[in-house]
Amino acid sequence: MQIEELAKLLNLPGLPSQIEQVNKVLAISTKSAHTSIAEAGARVISAPSKRLRPMLVLAAAASDKEPDEDLFKAAAAIELVHLGTVVHDDIIDNAHMRWGAQTINAREGINHAILVGDYFLSMAAYLGSTVSAEIGQIVANALAVVCSGQALEVSDEFNPDRTLENYLHCISEKTAQLTEAAVEIGGVWAGQSEIKIQHLAKFGQAFGMSYQIIDDILDLVSTTELMGKPVGNDISEGVYTLPVLYGLAATEQAEVRELLGSRDPSDQDKLLEILISSGSVKKAVKQAKEYCDAARAAVPELPLAHLPNSYLNWAISQKARNLPL
Repeated sequence: MQIEELAKLLNLPGLPSQIEQVNKVLAISTKSAHTSIAEAGARVISAPSKRLRPMLVLAAAASDKEPDEDLFKAAAAIELVHLGTVVHDDIIDNAHMRWGAQTINAREGINHAILVGDYFLSMAAYLGSTVSAEIGQIVANALAVVCSGQALEVSDEFNPDRTLENYLHCISEKTAQLTEAAVEIGGVWAGQSEIKIQHLAKFGQAFGMSYQIIDDILDLVSTTELMGKPVGNDISEGVYTLPVLYGLAATEQAEVRELLGSRDPSDQDKLLEILISSGSVKKAVKQAKEYCDAARAAVPELPLAHLPNSYLNWAISQKARNLPL
């Protein structure tokens, strides 16, 4: 979704200029680092990321209070958590492309990527703490929970008996924690009441769940060109996501199990055909929509309520190769 479209959807006409302010903070955040970290870090920061999490901070912060440098620092902090985890994820996944460009691990090597990812995460904690102790704590807690979610995912790799509960717990920590933290940060900065911040947190958690499920679906049904990163990584890396788990519970489960262990591209195509024909992909889309509806119900009075379903419809229509979902 284009930022102008998001600005209209969220009733935030100043969103593009505010995101530019966040980008300036991000650009400055690596300048004091060693040249090798600064150069690779700048490449990641300048990549065409959606800036979803900073946008959530800014949308949740919308109030009579005028946006200031502290808000932009807080939004940059949560984006640095995301970027740090992306750099580390690319190492784990042995990914060579992200946002249409070479990853750091592919270009400079794994050791270099580890250092850049660590630097991003450290700067995230630092920036959050410069805004307020409470926002610093939200950022630090998000860091810890995301690491826990990643560890849970790794522990379930190549496990065809992975449970639905474990999958949902994993994405709650690995992905939804960051969207939850983003809207909490915006609410705290704006001085919202505790009950309103709780409602924002429920929105962020539900939207994050839907966002990750959509991403997992697109890893199966989209293309590298449409996504700007390799697709099909989840299955090849042994990460069995919601459509696959539904397939493993369907009548074709024996065939699905057999195909999961194959590296033959034709078998991977056959697996996708089964997941579509058995209704497993469609069932996963339905689950994502239920989380979208839960997110909307958490903040029905806010423009944020329009975002989840709008994003789902855009992602499926623009990224899913026109498959019958």
